[in-house]
Amino acid sequence: MPVITDFSFDFHYGSHHELVDSHLLSKYLSSFKHLNLPLDRISWAFVADLYFLERFQHVDPMDILREIIGLEGGPYNSTTKQETQFSYPPLVGLWHKHFFSPRFIPKNIQIHLGKNGIKDIITNTVPLGGILSREAITEIANQIVTGSIQERSSKKRMTGEWIVFAKYSDSNFYLKIETHDNIDSVIYNNIAIACSPQFPFLLDLMSIPSDHIAHSLVP
Repeated sequence: MPVITDFSFDFHYGSHHELVDSHLLSKYLSSFKHLNLPLDRISWAFVADLYFLERFQHVDPMDILREIIGLEGGPYNSTTKQETQFSYPPLVGLWHKHFFSPRFIPKNIQIHLGKNGIKDIITNTVPLGGILSREAITEIANQIVTGSIQERSSKKRMTGEWIVFAKYSDSNFYLKIETHDNIDSVIYNNIAIACSPQFPFLLDLMSIPSDHIAHSLVP
């Protein structure tokens, strides 16, 4: 694989701005060497995403790296959905795996309860005409929060954001950390521009036109 040593990522998050260079990201990545991760198969764009999420959104990087350990056959029993291949262009050929972080708890509760979940819990806990006691309020809260998370976790249905990766030569190549908010074309462009120079096999796997990269990199 090509060795890319001179690069930088320009982060803008709210009023924060930070230019992160290859030296900083190399040092950041080295802090995870004890995990025996496949460092040569993790893109620098992925490392930059990991740094950004920890630095600006306070996501524990281990919430993400544990999923890679599991995908590599290591000792981690994931509570999120099974990894899935993208089915539609332009991401056909790539895979994604959810990772979970505590910041996603509200979203998981919302999905689990659906439209009438809270109403059903209240109705089943407090009979019609019954008294909403302190004990009942505690039980309702436990079912809404703890019950929802425990059930989704036991069924491996916890959801979060995505680890996007490629399968090539019987190995996984970890490319980007993406959000559900990004449309497929944005994810495609992110990977095409940031990852294909490091992993050229992506040009064929993702059917990336050579002029797409050239035009995207013009100052």
